[in-house]
Order: sequence, then structure tokens, then C-alpha cells
Amino acid sequence: MSDMEEETLDLASEQGTSTRNTHEMSNADLFSLLKTYMDTRLSGIETSFTDTTHTLEKKVKKAENSFKFKGHQVQYELNVDLQDLVQRALDYLGRNKSGKAVTILNEALNTLKKRNKLIRIADKSEGGWKTVQEYLSDDLASDSEDEKKIRAADTRAVKKLKSVKSADKKQNVRKRPAEASGSTSQTAHNAIPVSVSMPPFQGQTWLRKPGQKVQGRRYVFQKIFSTGFWKNDTQVKHTELKILFRKMKNSVIDSKARNTTVKYAYSFKRFVVWSEKYTEIKSVLPANEIYVSLYLQYLMQSAKHYSTIEAACYAIKWAHSLAGFEDPCASDIVKCIVEASKKKSLIGLFRKRTDECKHHAQSF
Repeated sequence: MSDMEEETLDLASEQGTSTRNTHEMSNADLFSLLKTYMDTRLSGIETSFTDTTHTLEKKVKKAENSFKFKGHQVQYELNVDLQDLVQRALDYLGRNKSGKAVTILNEALNTLKKRNKLIRIADKSEGGWKTVQEYLSDDLASDSEDEKKIRAADTRAVKKLKSVKSADKKQNVRKRPAEASGSTSQTAHNAIPVSVSMPPFQGQTWLRKPGQKVQGRRYVFQKIFSTGFWKNDTQVKHTELKILFRKMKNSVIDSKARNTTVKYAYSFKRFVVWSEKYTEIKSVLPANEIYVSLYLQYLMQSAKHYSTIEAACYAIKWAHSLAGFEDPCASDIVKCIVEASKKKSLIGLFRKRTDECKHHAQSF
């Protein structure tokens, strides 16, 4: 073979080798690019899955908790949102993704700033949290119009509050005793609306606190409507249902004539005052039948007519009926005492008439 042919073969061999190396490098680059692409896609899927999991966990936490008061629920949901944001930021930091962690923390900071802004609006506006509700419902205004938006929301809130008060006044021309005392109240200014129960009661009983003065019918109604059946007001959460619940007290009171109601309230108050003299009597609503019997026996010692004992029995029965308790006066012992008072009163009346007849006979 000539030198020319050898050089030609060597050149061809080098070109073939170069072609194969170029082909092999292209496959390696392609594999590297494919690997990078798949890693990026899997990372995105993982991030999306993590975010979805956090969102579902947050919804479950909110759904599995129910609250008696709206204000507590709002605050709890805010705390859950902040807790979720902090947890996500920690997860990103654990995976060396500080940029995303900072983004999440900024989101948490903005949430807190927004909450503090709403608190200031409620504190400074006449409509309180009603203004905040109107403010949040109007999301179309730009930031430059924010001050106008707040003023408009406050105006709407105050107008609604006044219309509600006006409607209540028209429906209640005169104030009822139960309405004066009430078992719940709602704050409409500078606070999230919450229901406030009016104690004192323990379980389903009540008595005066030491040194507390019994203040007539208002005190009696206040205590009747804070125990027994009326403790269920904590279960009623909707505003319209709460209004109906309060009006229901008036309906119950109106079941008797006004004069009868006044008489029963006064008579039951006497039973409360008498019970306060004995520390062993822990409750008058509901009352133990033995103490009711003893009270009627006490009245028999000084009462001039059996109607006093009968009125006391009716008053105790009335109070227990309003509160939804069993009537202690239905006891056979109590009934016997009432009958005994009638008999005693009739015997006394008979003796008095007999003495009068003897006196008239002697005068002739």
C-alpha cells in the first residue's frame, strides 16, 4: 500500500472517530436535558401537592370546629391561616428554598396588617364591626379611594343599625319586664357581636349572692330567664332567631294577665327572701318540695287567711313553669298543707262568727 493510501485511510479513520464522539456527546446532552426537565417537573408537582395538602388541612381544621360566638370563629380562622403560612415557610426553609419561605412570611405579615387595619376601623367608626362588614363587602374601590370607602361603609352600617332599632321600637311599644332584664345582650359597637349570658346560676339552679338585694319583679324575671329552658339561648346563633328567642319571653309572660303576673312575681320574691335565711337551701329554682312545704308551713303560722298560702303555692308553680322545671307544688305533701290551711282558716272563721253571735245574743 502506498503512503498516499495510508494517509487517506488514517484521515477517514479520524473523521469516523470524530463523528462517533460527536454523536455520543449529543446523546449525553440530551439525557442531561431530559433529566433536568423531569426534575423540574417533579419539583413543581411536589410543590403543588404540598400546597394542596396544606389547603385541605386548613379547611379541615376550620370545618371540624364550631363556636358559639361569631367573634371567636373569626379569630380562630385567622389563627389557622397564620399557622398554616408559618408551617409552609418552615417547610420551604427545610428544603433550602429561602426565597419561597420569604414570600410566604410576607403573605403572613400582610394578613396581620389587614387584620389590624380592620380593628382600627371598627374602633374609630360609629358602626363598629358593622362598618367593617360593609367595608369588606365593597371590594371594587381602589386603594386611592380607601378613605371614601371607609366613610361610605360607616354610613351604611349606622343606617342599618338605626333601622333595626327603629323596627324594634315599633314592635315593642312598651318595654316588657323580661326585655328589661334579658338573658343575652349583643354589642354592636367597637366589638365583634357576641352573646353574653347573665348569671348567677349553677347547673340549673339559682339563688342570690350574699348581700345582693332582691329588686322586685325585674330581679325575679332576670333569674327566671337565666336558668332552665332559657339556658338554651346559647344554642341559638342566627341573629333573627335570637330576636325571636327574646320576644318569646314576652309571649310567655303575656300568658297571664298583667295584675296576676305582678302578684305572682311579688309572692315568689317573698319565697326567695325567706330561703336566704337558711344556708342549707341551695336553690329555689328549681325548689325542693320539702323546703316548699316548710315555707307554706311557715306562712300558716302568721297568715290570717288561707289565700296567702294558696297564692304562694301558685307563685312557686308559676315560676317553675316559666323556667321549664317540674312543679314542686304538685307534691301530695304540699297539697295537704294547702288543704290544711283552708281548714284552719274556715275553723277560725267559724269560731269568730260563733263568738259574734254569742255577743249579739247577750246584748239583747
